[in-house]
Amino acid sequence: MKHLIIIFQLLLFTSNLLIAQTYHDAQWVVSDTIYNKSNGRKVSVRWNDIRACNSANCMAIGNPNNVKFLIRRTTDEGKSWETVFADSSLVINGKLYPFMDLYDLDYPNKNLCVACGESPYIVRTSDNGGTWQKVLVTDTSQKLWSVKMKDEKNGLACNRTNIVVTNDGALTWQKVPLPIIDSVTVRPTRCQMLDEKNFVCISFYKVDYANGIYDYAICRTEDAGKHWSAFIFRDEPEKGEFYFDSLRSQYVSNCVNELNFTNKNEGLCIGHRTTEANNFIRKDIIYRTTDGGRTWQKVRNQFSESKKGLLSLSFYDELNGLLCGYDGEVLRTTDGGRTYIEESIDPNGKGVFFFSATMVSPVKAFGANRNGYIFKWLGPVVKGVEERDSKNVFSISPNPASNYFTINSKGQPAQYRIVNGLGEFVSSGVLSLNQTKISIENFSSGVYFVTVKTTNNVFTEKLMVH
Repeated sequence: MKHLIIIFQLLLFTSNLLIAQTYHDAQWVVSDTIYNKSNGRKVSVRWNDIRACNSANCMAIGNPNNVKFLIRRTTDEGKSWETVFADSSLVINGKLYPFMDLYDLDYPNKNLCVACGESPYIVRTSDNGGTWQKVLVTDTSQKLWSVKMKDEKNGLACNRTNIVVTNDGALTWQKVPLPIIDSVTVRPTRCQMLDEKNFVCISFYKVDYANGIYDYAICRTEDAGKHWSAFIFRDEPEKGEFYFDSLRSQYVSNCVNELNFTNKNEGLCIGHRTTEANNFIRKDIIYRTTDGGRTWQKVRNQFSESKKGLLSLSFYDELNGLLCGYDGEVLRTTDGGRTYIEESIDPNGKGVFFFSATMVSPVKAFGANRNGYIFKWLGPVVKGVEERDSKNVFSISPNPASNYFTINSKGQPAQYRIVNGLGEFVSSGVLSLNQTKISIENFSSGVYFVTVKTTNNVFTEKLMVH
């Protein structure tokens, strides 16, 4: 397959051209299914989240038959899976609970993995799933909606009355002052740490139970919670949209299901909206920020092929990400969320309800759904190529190259990134104002793609190495 892709790309080689590849149905295959040893039947597991720290190591969290939660792990790129943690009991403030469902998972490196769910506890491992412990995060019994680690030490978790921060790998947690807007204390549902002082969270803003109003705001702080600012969602239904069951609650809150930043400035907020014709036909909603969450612009407001809406997102780097939703909907971006390629998975006729994914390279990922299947993405299938002139932005010489090549910039501030023919990372850096000379000692013969990211655009040119 690798050789076929390279040969196909060689046939398409033309100098000084922007190559925008178009893709159709992605290659997803079932990687793991749990079976009952006594009767051989498939165990029904509702997988809620899946995350990977690299291409070999991935974990998924869920609960089988609504009895207990479990954590499933692979360490060999999905060739085999094992259950590394299953627990059916939990004590909160002296009260025994029969089971705890897990909602959210993060896996910042090979050793540390953290999960949260139907309790004020964080479940963590520091030896890649060998042993686990429960850490009490808050002094209330309220469930935790979100946990996200910036690195192996620092991260945030939240529920609707608390934002908490850790600086020691999820061993201890300290409260962060909640955002206040117009004298109203907001209620966070998702959060992310950009650095040790810059936090962003999605929060309920105005709550009116009688009228079903749950307006949302995206709140940000630059001083670890001492002061907050907010971008408030006050959208009204457009033509063909409506308030779900005549209430605003579902309309606004579903617009902001998940939040993810790829760096301190750029991030996405995703969700969906229902339509008047059918409660289960929904529009994808995507907002994007380039200034750290101070302002947000709508980049997508349209029906997807599956028409069920977006729920989760995962980025491998600043450019490549997967946005997932109901019934196997997948939107793939290769330019940091500016544009999207619509894909949908239903491998082997399996149902793919409530699908989530985690990227491990620009062309590899794991996925899971609430029908009990864990999937592996084998990469996109190239369908066609669109060519546009990029010579006004940058050029590469010599091309083909044998010992070195030079990226000739046209004077715009820009960053470059180089991947091989399979989309795997090779090199990156910042372009000088005139020329940037790059040695290719470590480049093997073949086709590469040089992507230059300017302030407003992303351009890619093909490079051939002899």
